[in-house]
Amino acid sequence: MLPRVADSLSFLYLDMVRVVQDDTGVCAQIEAGNRTDLVYLPTAALTCLLLGPGVSVTTPALSTLARHGTSVVCVGSGGVRAYSGILPDSLTTHWLEQQVAAWADPNRRLDVARRMYTQRFGGDDLSEQITLDQLRGMEGQRMKALYKILAQQHGIGRFRRNYHPAQWDAQDPVNLALSAANTCLYGIVHAALLALGLSPA
Repeated sequence: MLPRVADSLSFLYLDMVRVVQDDTGVCAQIEAGNRTDLVYLPTAALTCLLLGPGVSVTTPALSTLARHGTSVVCVGSGGVRAYSGILPDSLTTHWLEQQVAAWADPNRRLDVARRMYTQRFGGDDLSEQITLDQLRGMEGQRMKALYKILAQQHGIGRFRRNYHPAQWDAQDPVNLALSAANTCLYGIVHAALLALGLSPA
């Protein structure tokens, strides 16, 4: 059962379907053996439609999604990579303007980084004189300490975080898992930023 429009879905992920517009609305055509099932999409209630592998979409369906203010993001399997986004012209630029204003001013950019660090790790009273490089160094030290604690808790022994994209199969299972999870996280955040009208760059 699809939720009612009043339930206001934030995101909907589709894969291996054809998205079309018919006389009733936008629907996903699902091939099931010798028949084609139709699932109608609550376009007016969607903030973002994530299109995964195997999806084809028609221009009339995209037009309806745009008219209803739904962002469309092309993603990898399970939404873990974001490749491109189509944003409706009705999407406000408010958050993008706030983002650009904070990014363009070096003092505000550092303040944002300082606040994000405090939210993530808590407790630290960060000096006004701290630089972005020092902040990155502090974060790196915290992560090394966290890796050490988790390695001891799970009996992994000596652990070192390594990422070698050219030697993917040669990495140990823990580094493979961390690299895969990091890629998933980046893809999901990328898709969410696009849906909000922000710049992932």
